[in-house]
Amino acid sequence: MNSSFFDAITNVETTINKPVEYKVYYAEDSSIIEITTEEREGKYIVITQLEYDACMQKQNEYKVEEEKLIFSPPVQKTWNLQQQDLARNPYLCKQ
Repeated sequence: MNSSFFDAITNVETTINKPVEYKVYYAEDSSIIEITTEEREGKYIVITQLEYDACMQKQNEYKVEEEKLIFSPPVQKTWNLQQQDLARNPYLCKQ
């Protein structure tokens, strides 16, 4: 083989990319303000890639408590009407 190939390889400078650090900035009420890799003002925690992927899909369902990212889905509200509560109920005959 030609030695110029090996000379070229030894002269190549490689850079090692440092891992991406995802920062979750949050408010006093534990709600998430922003998720970014940049430095901003305010309180933040560092999360992993898996946490980032999950949080970006449902950001409104996450909050920060005690320096940890917590999944807190909204409480499902249900309501029921009784037959006698309906003003125009065809099943109850009011005569």
